[in-house]
Amino acid sequence: MGKNLWFELRAFARRAILESDLHALDPNAFALLEWIVDQTQTRKDPIYMQQLIVGSKVASPATTFKCVGHLESAGLISVTTDRQDARRRIIHPTRRALQVMDALGQKTDQWLVAHRRRARQEGKVQ
Repeated sequence: MGKNLWFELRAFARRAILESDLHALDPNAFALLEWIVDQTQTRKDPIYMQQLIVGSKVASPATTFKCVGHLESAGLISVTTDRQDARRRIIHPTRRALQVMDALGQKTDQWLVAHRRRARQEGKVQ
């Protein structure tokens, strides 16, 4: 049996995260940040705290609130109050978060190109 691509991919992802500015985040905070950045790229309306808790499915509400605090302290998100309803909080990824996630995406693209090249050389892919 050859190398398992799943394990190679997971090892790459762990290394990439450890080498990034996100290395200090716990897994829940990282998953939450991924969800926030992904949602920001695919939707036009703001992300409200309640949507984050329900939609991200990362952790319990209490853990999600804790992660939001960590992400805000780390400068990866900002939380503002909705001007129309002061009870609602709006979540925004910061420029830093977008840049770090973009760098991870670029690093992943490079890894995939190298993996395909290696697989072609080994005759595994046409």
